[in-house]
Amino acid sequence: MSKRYREKLQVSLRGDFSSFARERGERLFKANAVHFNSGHQWQVLAKVVDGGTHSIRITRSGDTLDLDCSCPTAQARFLCPHFWAVILGCDQRSYLLGRFDSGNAHLQPGWKRTSEPESVPEDDLEADFDVDRRPADALRQLRPSAGHRKQRPSPPDQQPWLQQLAPLKAFAPYRPPAVTETWPSSREVYYLLDLDDTRETTDLTVTVAYRDLKQNGEWGKLKYQRLARSLLTRIPNQADRELLLMLGGAPDPLDGYNSIPSTYRLRFGLHEELFRRMSATGRFRLRPAFDATFEQLAPLTWDDGAPWRFELVVREEGDQWLLTGRYRREDQILDLSDVILVHEIGVLATVNMVARFEHEGSIRWISLLARGGGIRAPKEQGRNLVREVMALPVLPRTHWPDQLRFQETGDPPRTVLKISERRTYYRDTPKLEARLMFDYGGTEVDPEDPRSGIYQPELNRYLRRHAGAEQAAAEILRGLKLKPSPYHYGEGRPWEIPNKRLPAIARELASRGWHIEAQGKAFRNASSVNVSLTSGIDWFELHGEVDFGAVKVKLPDLLKALRKGEEMIALPDGSIGFLPQDILEQYGMLFGLGKAHEDHVRFSKSQTGLLDVLLAQRPEIPVDQTFRQAREALRRFEGIAPAPQPEGLTGGELRLYQREGVAWMAFLREFGWGGCLADDMGVGKTAQVLALLETRRAEREAFPERKIPPSLVVVPRSLVYNWKQEAAKFTPRLRVLDHTGIERDRTGAAFDGCDVVLTTYGTLRRDVIDFGAFRFDYVILDEAQAIKNASSESAKAARLLNANHRLALSGTPIENHLGELWSIFEFLNPGMLGGAHVFQGAGAALRNPDEATRSLLSRALRPFILRRTKSQVAPELPDKIEETIYCEMDSTQRKLYNELRDHYRMSLLGRVDREGIARSKMHILEALLRLRQAACHPGLIDRKRSAESSAKIETLFARLEEVVEENHKSLVFSQFTSLLAIVRSHLDRQGISYAYLDGQTGDRQAAVERFQTEEDCKLFLISLKAGGVGLNLTAAEYVFLLDPWWNPAVESQAIDRAHRIGQRNSVFAYRLIAKDTVEEKVLQLQETKRSLADAIINADNRLIGSLGREDLELLLS
Repeated sequence: MSKRYREKLQVSLRGDFSSFARERGERLFKANAVHFNSGHQWQVLAKVVDGGTHSIRITRSGDTLDLDCSCPTAQARFLCPHFWAVILGCDQRSYLLGRFDSGNAHLQPGWKRTSEPESVPEDDLEADFDVDRRPADALRQLRPSAGHRKQRPSPPDQQPWLQQLAPLKAFAPYRPPAVTETWPSSREVYYLLDLDDTRETTDLTVTVAYRDLKQNGEWGKLKYQRLARSLLTRIPNQADRELLLMLGGAPDPLDGYNSIPSTYRLRFGLHEELFRRMSATGRFRLRPAFDATFEQLAPLTWDDGAPWRFELVVREEGDQWLLTGRYRREDQILDLSDVILVHEIGVLATVNMVARFEHEGSIRWISLLARGGGIRAPKEQGRNLVREVMALPVLPRTHWPDQLRFQETGDPPRTVLKISERRTYYRDTPKLEARLMFDYGGTEVDPEDPRSGIYQPELNRYLRRHAGAEQAAAEILRGLKLKPSPYHYGEGRPWEIPNKRLPAIARELASRGWHIEAQGKAFRNASSVNVSLTSGIDWFELHGEVDFGAVKVKLPDLLKALRKGEEMIALPDGSIGFLPQDILEQYGMLFGLGKAHEDHVRFSKSQTGLLDVLLAQRPEIPVDQTFRQAREALRRFEGIAPAPQPEGLTGGELRLYQREGVAWMAFLREFGWGGCLADDMGVGKTAQVLALLETRRAEREAFPERKIPPSLVVVPRSLVYNWKQEAAKFTPRLRVLDHTGIERDRTGAAFDGCDVVLTTYGTLRRDVIDFGAFRFDYVILDEAQAIKNASSESAKAARLLNANHRLALSGTPIENHLGELWSIFEFLNPGMLGGAHVFQGAGAALRNPDEATRSLLSRALRPFILRRTKSQVAPELPDKIEETIYCEMDSTQRKLYNELRDHYRMSLLGRVDREGIARSKMHILEALLRLRQAACHPGLIDRKRSAESSAKIETLFARLEEVVEENHKSLVFSQFTSLLAIVRSHLDRQGISYAYLDGQTGDRQAAVERFQTEEDCKLFLISLKAGGVGLNLTAAEYVFLLDPWWNPAVESQAIDRAHRIGQRNSVFAYRLIAKDTVEEKVLQLQETKRSLADAIINADNRLIGSLGREDLELLLS
């Protein structure tokens, strides 16, 4: 296109615009101030930013341009710069060119050129606006910005305030629009409901017309002209003024006429108020046709009553049925012919009335019946007429004659959910979709089905759709966080179901009575269970079946699905059954503890106690005579009498509760059961077991023909020496074999010559095959929580041992979950608690049971677990119980200690021989200190080894674990803050809360208060010098002395931090001694040379001089 053709508008109109308008318009155009809303060859709509935003409309009709701008200059009919700016944009875009052969454009007459102001500087436009000429930002509104003003030199005689006023000279003065029309006081306005226009456009149309009095006093013709918008506020009649303001008071900013039209399309919501007001004027008319005369305009009134409704009527006419319609409001009826207009906006009109109308989708019915006068069907086709009409998607209320009447119900439907897979090319795993359907008497209906009901001709019945039930079903799916599929629309749109959530969702919906299908297979809920218990040779059998309606499932099949962790089971008829949660809650533990066998679930004799308790909760389950007898024998457990003191037990009398413990072990032995002695720490579990072993020794000696084999006791390595020491103290006649160390006889040849084989868990793991070849009388596991992990090597090895009887000792058989209890009981009574799957794994049924299940388990296991707390046996305990625990160092720690000992032995004894004791005392004290530190922990000798373990740390934490689990509080004392630091690091790693006090602690009372009052603060670590005296710590029941100082007075002061006035419980104090170290040697010296022992431990130079060479040799041996 040539440049001249592109500039056609500019060339044609240049002479009509003043040079000022053209220059300023060009600057606006170049500043990207023109924004087009739309444009083509006949019309453009645009906005120009010039101090504000001005709306421009230019319309071309032939070669004539009609212009309109919202700025005051244009409103005064002056050609403003905004027009010129838009014209430049139109030439650039080839807008407003009309037809290809159009001539030069010209303006409508009446436009005036703007006056020429004084010359405006070239950059004046940029001085007023922040102009960004980048095309990408052309749509951004321009804004005043002082930061972008260009600084021009001012004339020397011009004041600053005059400079500020200068830009205003570029704008034409504001002139309000000229009022060229007046509103005669006698003028009448008429509001015409335009029947023809409404029918043509389907919009509810009202035309506003007016008439004036002529000079002769007669009324003139109705006029339908546009009225100047400025006249609206000058209308003297308030009703007319308000009505016209409601109809046309909000102007379109791009309306080039600045006037209001005569025709209006009414919108929903405002039409009733408008009709009410129009009726009140008395000048509301029906305009039946475009050419209707005033005399043909029928007066209308607004009926403010209840809405009318349309209904169908079927009546007999000769040999035909006539289907027609009518309008009803309560007892008022209008025939089809009485109504000349209905509109979906909610309006019905007769020749003299306009009223509310609720069409309920019946507009097409009305149109059809009004045109044809009704639908006629032969008499013999009556039933077919009913069937066809009732099947239509939109059905108004219908009145049928008696001959064609049918049963009509509105009962809620049965909700159906059909689940299927949808495969996609980008996913290997198919997605699940569910279609929601509603079953009305056997007919399934999609929720998007437009029918209002279902007619069943064979039953002559009409089932009205239940909108409330259908909406509620969809809300249930939304409540389950399901969403409609985004890949489908309209009828049959499915819902998406996450694959993992299918069982839970299907179960929930089935419980609500929904019918669920997956791939054509129905889901079923269980209705009942029938169970009975019978006895076998040495087992019990639970027979039964679960009823899924028409299908029954045997218990083993149910148990198999349950153990797989499944929530559904395939039924014999191909349907799918939900594993019944309510039944599983009632019988789940009972089913889970048995083993599936043929058509029943089998239990061992060792499970009699469990069955007794579980069946007591289900009295409806019948049992046979054999089981009743076994149950009665078990219940005799209530009457066990304390056992007598064994004759071979020395070192003190057993307390009453300890003799009851020995009797309990004998009770278990009688029935062939294993048991767990779970007394509180310090109550005396070891003494009770030694009494049992002494009893078995005596029986072996008295009845050699019984060939009672020795017993095996498995303990942590750190407790081997304590067991040997306790056995020597309480049962000196027991022959105890220490089966540890590299020199042990793995053949077991030495077992027959002893009463007790003492070994460690580590040795058991290494020699499990050798141990498994020997059958013991008792296998006893001390600190049995060592096998709490059923998959650990220690637990597996323990289960492989052969013994006549089994016993476990643990103050904390359950530390985290019941799976740990299963592991211990699988050792004690294999199979008693069922398979590991019942307790093991995060989803196991009994891993973390509820309170009711815990109570059941507690009652069921009561005969097999004996636990007495300190508070229960307190009357029999002394106020303070002290015990020395010997700790066995491992090879690494022993090597370090021996190297230090040998070094100091060689260096010190030679120095003493040369210089004497007195001159060597500092070296002696240093050596003894280092040996004491090495006995505590390698990290006290070499800080790099602080992360290593030691005999004392292992022994301490084994005891602390039990004490904390039993909810007791403890004090831990040491002279070495470096040893307490190592204990602290262990506690921090395990997340155990504790208080701490040493010489550097500023607020001692805060630490004491925390330990005394905070429930979760179970431990208090205290350095001897800082907390040995002056503290009141009665919350503690246990005291651990990590490194003894052998001064009874000092030791008692530490223990008495807990054992003092206000203490309501017995206090247990444990002194930890590293075996075969300087600690044990000083303990021996204490018996004969108390002062020397004090000197060594207290580094007393005054007393160390009494140390003889033989004493030094003892300490370094």
